[in-house]
Amino acid sequence: LVRDGFYGQEKIFLPTYFPNGQYFNLSVSVYVQVIPYLLFGKSIFVTRFTSVLLSGLMVLLLIGALRKTICPRAWWSILLFLSVIPTWFLHSRTAFETVLFSGFYAAFLGAYLLYVQFSPRYLYLVIIMAALAFYTYSPGQVVIAVTGMALFGVDFRYHWQNRSLWVKGLILVGLFAIPYVRFLSYHHEAPAQHLRTLDSYWFHDLPLREKILRYFIEYLRGLNPYYWFVPHSIDLPRHTMKDYGHLGLWNLPFIALGFIYALRQWRKSAYRLFLIAFLAIPSGAALVGIGITRLQAMVIPMAVFAALGWEWIVSARWVLRWQKIAQWVLMIFLTVLLVMMTRESLTNGARWFEDYGLYGMQYGARQIFGQKVPQFLAADPKTNLYISSVWANGADVLVRFFLTPEQARRVQLGSIDTFLSRKQPLDDNLTFILTANEFREALESPKMRLIGIEDEIPYPNGETGFYIVRLGYVDHVDQIFAQEMEARRALVSTHAVVEGVSMQINYSQIDDGELANLFDQRPDTLIRGREANPFIIEVQFLQPQLVKGIRAQFGSMNFEVAVYLYVKGEEQPLELRQVYRDLPPDPTVELVFPENILVEKMRIEIRNVDYGEVANIHIRELKFLK
Repeated sequence: LVRDGFYGQEKIFLPTYFPNGQYFNLSVSVYVQVIPYLLFGKSIFVTRFTSVLLSGLMVLLLIGALRKTICPRAWWSILLFLSVIPTWFLHSRTAFETVLFSGFYAAFLGAYLLYVQFSPRYLYLVIIMAALAFYTYSPGQVVIAVTGMALFGVDFRYHWQNRSLWVKGLILVGLFAIPYVRFLSYHHEAPAQHLRTLDSYWFHDLPLREKILRYFIEYLRGLNPYYWFVPHSIDLPRHTMKDYGHLGLWNLPFIALGFIYALRQWRKSAYRLFLIAFLAIPSGAALVGIGITRLQAMVIPMAVFAALGWEWIVSARWVLRWQKIAQWVLMIFLTVLLVMMTRESLTNGARWFEDYGLYGMQYGARQIFGQKVPQFLAADPKTNLYISSVWANGADVLVRFFLTPEQARRVQLGSIDTFLSRKQPLDDNLTFILTANEFREALESPKMRLIGIEDEIPYPNGETGFYIVRLGYVDHVDQIFAQEMEARRALVSTHAVVEGVSMQINYSQIDDGELANLFDQRPDTLIRGREANPFIIEVQFLQPQLVKGIRAQFGSMNFEVAVYLYVKGEEQPLELRQVYRDLPPDPTVELVFPENILVEKMRIEIRNVDYGEVANIHIRELKFLK
């Protein structure tokens, strides 16, 4: 962004959202890093510290509002209660956008508290914080919308009394909406595509009633005390502190008391605010499925409930002296607990879980890209590196973050399967950094030979996590690849019934999905050809069929579709062929056949015109038109 004069990848000035893998969901979390980057350069510490600092400052706004309103004695405890909530203790140090959203959401709640308790002029601050939260995290858009609508309804009388300010407030809302409207003007499909990429059940072939029921089930899971307080394996290991539970059982008595206290005061808007927040936060996550990152903002109302529970205790008719003693006892208890959590995480945290791969801790970014890669590249200017990317999400981002452009040009990412599936250029200057499993796979393959082990990178548990090695092909590797290619060209045969029609289908081998995905009327499912280009689908109808054409949806590519129709009574097939270029993403095309022909057999060939004999062709849907 800085390099390109604040133009995004699509040449748009100050883009609203930035691509994050397959979808757009990064915005404010990118912009807040610009000044720290300009001042200090790329740094893990600076990136994380910026997120911690900004989210912490936003929480302080909420604490200040509570101190002035409904929590005059226990306001200070919110910071400590929040600090000893395990999921916040862990995630607040990650620079994930969900952490910033939680901070802005806290500031939004604090501003609203000041708005209803002190001055309606805080409305402008409410809108600003709501907008920042909205643009920070995609599930947060739903949370902000639900919270805003609920607050507008329950406090309508107060809003109406101050309607003169709402005219300016709505203008401010309109100004903040402009970036989003601009984004939708050139990516109108992005919100739906985001949900589809996450495999949201809303895009499954299910009755609407079942989808609504599923939504409420997921929503209620987000409110389930078991999920929040009891250790479990619902979330990935890297998102949990082992044996702690997301909120920590030690917080349960305080949170329960505060929740009861807020329920007893529900007629007062200040207390209703946090009950509404508690109910609103799962609304976004339930569109896809409950996960702790999507629910991270729940720590805010929970910390407030804990403080309200303590406020209720110290507000009892105690002698002032005993109130002060009780405050000191709680402060010491929470501080000691925080120190113990910190010590435990630093000494044992890296060994809580034994899975350090893609679905575990994804360990190795700093060790590989921050240490070993620069060392090897500096040691020999001729060395190029091929680095395994199977253990981490977005390994290409790690390359850009840790390495200079000059270093990055000497680095390739991928899997050892690339070298095992077909022959690749391989010389003495190429060094591999592979996971232990990939290294073992290379050694067991009859195609490769070990030249030498250069170094090893251990996991925290002492096992070797990565090997830095030099590999070569065996002398007769060309013969092995030729035999394998011939075997892969063989078609797979199966019987199927599609829309009541019985048929025999022969098709090229696939390495992802299953044949039924072609006919399930769900574009989010697909099959991926293993290597064949063209990808072949032969359909032999058990009874001749009157077929008027085909409709098919493919992955994004330039391609040619050739159809050979074997008509009853004719020896030679009727051939139809069409080339498609520069179509929108995941295009759907139709090929219409001549009328009044009975088709006994149909052969469809899909060829990626930009590749040779080897290509992974994605096919989402296939329908026979009648």
